Amino acid sequence: MTQYYKKLFLLGLLCCCIPLIALSQVKTKYFKEGIPTALTSARVAGITPHVIPAPASFDQLRTSAEKTNGEYVGKFATPVTVSIDVLKTATVVEDKRYTTYLLPLRGEKALSLSLHFGKFSLSKNAVLSIYNQFELTDSITATENNPLQQWATRAYLGSDLTISLKVPTSEAKNNSLLINRVNFGYKALGGEYFGSPGASASCNVNIACPTGNGWDNEKNSVALILGDGIIYCTGAMVMNTANTNTPYLLTANHCYLGATNVAGWVFQFQTWSMVCNGNSGWSETHQYNGATLRANDAATDFALLELNTTPSVNSGINYAGWSRCATPATSATTIHHPSGDLMKISQDNHPLVSVSWLGSPSNHWRATFDAGIVQPGSSGAPLFDPSHRIVGQLHGYQANACVGPNNTNACYCTQPIGEYGRFDLSWTGGGTNATRLSNWLDPGNTNAFTTNTSAVYRLNGLPGQFDLEGDPNLNSPTQNFTLKYNGLPYFGNVSWTSSNTAVATVAGSGHTVTVTRVGGCGFTTLTATETNCGTSSTAIARPLGVAGPQLNGFDFTKTGNPCSPSFGVTYNGNGGCALRTDANVQEVEYWFSSPYSYSINYNSGSLSCYSTSIVNKAGFTGTFPTQSQPYVVTIRFRVRNNCEWSEWSPGYYHFVQSCGFAFTVTPNPVTSRVEVALDEATVKKTAERFIREVQISDKSGRILRQTRYGTGTQRLTLDMSGLKPDVYFLRVFDGKEWRSESIIKR
Repeated sequence: MTQYYKKLFLLGLLCCCIPLIALSQVKTKYFKEGIPTALTSARVAGITPHVIPAPASFDQLRTSAEKTNGEYVGKFATPVTVSIDVLKTATVVEDKRYTTYLLPLRGEKALSLSLHFGKFSLSKNAVLSIYNQFELTDSITATENNPLQQWATRAYLGSDLTISLKVPTSEAKNNSLLINRVNFGYKALGGEYFGSPGASASCNVNIACPTGNGWDNEKNSVALILGDGIIYCTGAMVMNTANTNTPYLLTANHCYLGATNVAGWVFQFQTWSMVCNGNSGWSETHQYNGATLRANDAATDFALLELNTTPSVNSGINYAGWSRCATPATSATTIHHPSGDLMKISQDNHPLVSVSWLGSPSNHWRATFDAGIVQPGSSGAPLFDPSHRIVGQLHGYQANACVGPNNTNACYCTQPIGEYGRFDLSWTGGGTNATRLSNWLDPGNTNAFTTNTSAVYRLNGLPGQFDLEGDPNLNSPTQNFTLKYNGLPYFGNVSWTSSNTAVATVAGSGHTVTVTRVGGCGFTTLTATETNCGTSSTAIARPLGVAGPQLNGFDFTKTGNPCSPSFGVTYNGNGGCALRTDANVQEVEYWFSSPYSYSINYNSGSLSCYSTSIVNKAGFTGTFPTQSQPYVVTIRFRVRNNCEWSEWSPGYYHFVQSCGFAFTVTPNPVTSRVEVALDEATVKKTAERFIREVQISDKSGRILRQTRYGTGTQRLTLDMSGLKPDVYFLRVFDGKEWRSESIIKR
């Protein structure tokens, strides 16, 4: 280990005190028609459930309204203290090398159940499953073990829950599962199964609705939180300036439940409906368990947690950017889980207003939504500015009128207002590491005012990077360019310029603009300038050129009967005169290699341009003499724009053979699957023509694949996805003779 990395290692130990982080996740599966019996144990049906009586206050909780001081408290369950040793209480089933512990539980009157394990330790090969009638969590393994030996489940609908622990008999004594709390739901979270229908107000807006367009990156940062099994809140993963995959999550302080430990919290990501109207297509593939509190402060009602699980690079989870600018955003958007429902979105199209919270200094942003609302369960939800950066998290609404008899979903639809603790003030918070955001989200003390939403797979500890997506060669007359940061479109305030408008002009603003090629040869510099908190800086400056054409997107192709085809060049699938409009091509030149003489007729055939003054030699027809044995003609091309010629293309192959029968290959070039069919003229000539055998060989003639077919086959599909990009030869046998064609695999 070098001295540099030793220093980094020691710095991480001394400054961050980060616990060991798991890279796993727990997955829950939903079955609308009920869990298939093959996935559960039939023996459970004969086991008497372990009954847990409802708490004495249960009926009163069902009818009473939550007291509130303006905070949106999403409490739906009440805890019952128990002491259930799963291994001692369960029915034991032994089967050869494995021992299975089965324990059905029943919570009297409960609308939902969740469990908290005060002692949780699984052996290396143990698998813990928890399920009810519709929901199955079957991926709980030793990767969930943690130093506190605490673990909690999500909330399962209904009053019945089954625990199943399957473990190699030799490891049975190495497991420990002690349930010390069962949480009884007294408020409905849905219908028959989670999300059917949603439990939130009807005026909420699904993230899949048009209001959610453009927020795909940020929705992948938002989590539905089950706090200690009794309260629902919302939170969001937040970026740090070190550009590392450190799983910080921002939520509301009042979700912290006083002295309750967040080790038993559950975080569910990507829990949304796939349709705008109704709840369908949702799934739960990202469930993380447990966290550590890093900082919190009541003044701006923030809590910063670090999850026990680090999202994997292929998780699809993003970290939301943030802004600590003190200027009110000109508009705002919040993404949230009201009443523990599927993900919703709300938008305020007007500037935020700075307000005081219950007599304190002006430390909250007030949003009055034009679309959607917020309500209990939305607490902790991120408030985004137009640049898609977090500027606050939901606290509630001080003048909340939806209490007592008015505590209904319909009531919240009449007060579309949310008040959010200001991120810029939470930055310094109470002045200590435990009461501010700064030292956690800016560990290098860079004094940055903003970060940007970033994809997990780009967070590697190196400086964040701007990228420009688009063809720098300006082959097309117009080309879109997208500014990205850490792999995602950048939504900050961006302006664009072109340094040489004789070559190209630029139009538009934001992360995507259109560059138009003017026609002159040469280069221009496309510059994107970002403005953050009133300060402008260059995000990226890239040279673009109009020079000789690059061959990306160009292909050689032929049409018509293989015995008398037309040849030509295409760009992105378009040939003829489109070569001028699409790729600025004015002329094509060809090179032939043939063992026999041939004659070429340029500017003829279906791929030609109608006027040589527009594109000369765009297409041609060729005459190649038929010999006793098939042979190959190799054809190359190059193209010229108003600047210069391109490089020569690779070789393309044409088989010259007798015309007994013909077949087509589409598409060609191919990426995965290709369809081979006898052409119409062959089929019309005789209905007795069939494909009897197909061979795929490489350029050396080595046969890679060979398949025979029965009588009646005139069309088939070949899978070429396993072949590397190259040129291959396809041979088709009709029972009497072979025909050949070349295929380009991309």
